Amino acid sequence: MEAAALVGRDWRLSQLAIDGELAPVADDVRATARFEDGAITGSGGCNRFRAGYTLDGERISFGLAMSTRMWCGDEVGRVEYAYLQALERAAAWSIDDGALIITDGSRTPLLRFEAAPPA
Repeated sequence: MEAAALVGRDWRLSQLAIDGELAPVADDVRATARFEDGAITGSGGCNRFRAGYTLDGERISFGLAMSTRMWCGDEVGRVEYAYLQALERAAAWSIDDGALIITDGSRTPLLRFEAAPPA
């Protein structure tokens, strides 16, 4: 997998692992990611975050995420917490039919992103 397919693009979280299965993220929860210069930045749906990342072929790992600390409400807060927790468990990435998939060490999908349209 070429890093160019990942880096410098805006991604919107469309599905998130809940109890081991991908579930849709509500349309009104705008969780995002952008990979650039060795860092992932974005929104967990409410708060902004930033973490370092490393790529080695299809392997990916993230450092500890720093984020703002606004109160987000129950539903958005649950999505944001699960999103940041999934980044900590991430082990691999792939692009499948234009979607970015991040999986754990056993290749179980944790996160699915769609390419965000240009602003």
